[in-house]
Amino acid sequence: MINYHHHPNEGYVMNKPIDMNERVNPGTLQCSLLSLGCIFGFVPLIEISWTAFRALKVAQRRLRADVRSELLCIASPRTDATLIPQAWRFVFRDLRTIDHARVVTVGAKASSEHPDVVEAFASVKEEDAFSLQAIDRKKLVVDSDQALEKVRGISKLNDIQGAEYRLVQPQQGGEPRWDLSFYGKAAEPVASFHIGAKTGAVARGGQWLSA
Repeated sequence: MINYHHHPNEGYVMNKPIDMNERVNPGTLQCSLLSLGCIFGFVPLIEISWTAFRALKVAQRRLRADVRSELLCIASPRTDATLIPQAWRFVFRDLRTIDHARVVTVGAKASSEHPDVVEAFASVKEEDAFSLQAIDRKKLVVDSDQALEKVRGISKLNDIQGAEYRLVQPQQGGEPRWDLSFYGKAAEPVASFHIGAKTGAVARGGQWLSA
């Protein structure tokens, strides 16, 4: 049984019980409806697209204080040609869960329990919560829309059909980093950029392009 709990002004949170017949790789966070120890936070239908940091505030409302301070990753499914994400997935460290992680998904223009949103995230890179570093939230200055504008300022992005966003804390330390991958008609990205979430510095292929 899947239990839905309504919260005024915040939509529904779905708690899915563990199915021991589901195939799950130990130590790997499954960011779909087959997740172990995960909660998908659903927010109401709204008319505008949310940036990652705005959606993050919504995701944190349904979490304990010790969990919402341990943000590990932000990611989006592949966008359409507008390059604007319609949903965001947040991974937090939660030592009370089996895989030590909790996932909250926030929808932008569509409810995040909508089948299209669920399917979109099914193809997103799986995250290993044990290998991720907690993101230094004091250094989160450059939001997702600003990261895109940084790239557009140095690249024409011709014939781009979609983009994927991911924010992580590099293992070697330093500022959190946006990874933006851009796609044409092929399955593989045609261009990828790293954008510093504090400074806004842009790099491609290990070469810094701006500061």
